[in-house]
Amino acid sequence: MSAELVREWVKKAEEDWVALSRLRRGGVAEVADVITFHAQQCGEKYLKALIQKEGREPPRTHHLPTLLDLLVPSYPDLEALRVSCEGLTPYAILYRYPGGEAGQEDAEEAVRHAEKLRAVLRKSLGI
Repeated sequence: MSAELVREWVKKAEEDWVALSRLRRGGVAEVADVITFHAQQCGEKYLKALIQKEGREPPRTHHLPTLLDLLVPSYPDLEALRVSCEGLTPYAILYRYPGGEAGQEDAEEAVRHAEKLRAVLRKSLGI
């Protein structure tokens, strides 16, 4: 395990968390697409931090259930995050390009999922 890489993943995850938190204060509706993206990214990076802590190289994927599958054998309680992982995964790309727009409900749901992942994974990481 590289403690430095784990710290870097956590730092990046927290940058996404701070970004979405600041954006929410200014009004969700106008930036819902960006909030959903940062929520997904926050969860993804926390999952990758824990994979890194396990001494494995995180795969290059935005599919959170795939990342979760790598962790559940060592951390069976993380199975409780499956619904949040599935809920966040589409936000990696769904609203990043023309053709769709997130609404306030999407953003609020994404934030709830990210909050859950963040809380549980920080505990698993010992922070």
